[in-house]
Amino acid sequence: NLVLGSTSGNTTTRGNLTTTGNTTTNNLTATNFISKRPSISVTTNTVIDSFNISTYRSAKYTIKVSDNTGYQAMEVLLIHDSINSLITVYGSLSMTGLDLVTLSTSISGTTVQLFATAINSGTSVNLMGTYVPD
Repeated sequence: NLVLGSTSGNTTTRGNLTTTGNTTTNNLTATNFISKRPSISVTTNTVIDSFNISTYRSAKYTIKVSDNTGYQAMEVLLIHDSINSLITVYGSLSMTGLDLVTLSTSISGTTVQLFATAINSGTSVNLMGTYVPD
């Protein structure tokens, strides 16, 4: 274990701070949040995210879609009751004026899955998720 700082002081890092595993904090202040998840190639019913039903109750996604026609950005909320899962797309902007993917969700065993289906060829998705436990 490595402990930095004190219970009443600040710890400052310069450059990149990389952690593997869990990092616990009571308060987090950041200038930017940047997703480093790799791009996911999407065809039909492609799982673009999943999580255990006992770990999180809801999720919020910021998603960027690209294909051979353009780009789309959307925000999505997901919630489940351990039997069913629901999503809503509540913000969507498309450079083409059309959706580039359709989204759906389901529960398989103990896993909530978020699916994307491409409308056009060459579709990929990048996403950032925020997860909320019970």
